[in-house]
Amino acid sequence: MLFFLIFLSIPLIEIALFITVGGAIGAGPTLLLCITNAIIGFFILQKQGIKSVEALRHPDGNRLSLPVLFDGLCQAMAGGLLIVPGFFTDMVAVALLIPPVRRLLLSRFGYNLTTYYESAGGVIDAEFERIEERPRPVENGDRS
Repeated sequence: MLFFLIFLSIPLIEIALFITVGGAIGAGPTLLLCITNAIIGFFILQKQGIKSVEALRHPDGNRLSLPVLFDGLCQAMAGGLLIVPGFFTDMVAVALLIPPVRRLLLSRFGYNLTTYYESAGGVIDAEFERIEERPRPVENGDRS
């Protein structure tokens, strides 16, 4: 129920902020501001994607620390939130781009993430069966 209320309230907050900002600076500048924020969000996502690929290509790519992963996740979320039109989501995105806020969030939620991250361990326990590929029988008229 709480998730539903939050999910419902965000668009209402965004509409109220659009009306307030639009009334204060006008419709044109409000739309220009939204488009500018979306472009900035796109570049943040692009930069974060490139950084993630470079980190995976690094010789120690499998040794990424949790704070590095969490920073990347927060920056990617910020880029995505900036692309979404609205001033409330933009404020949340700007907050996620501030390093002390990210450190605070990591300290708040880091224990659960660390437990999950360390429990993965890189070993997968599985059973498998090797299936040999057999030649297909030739049917009448099929000579391929």
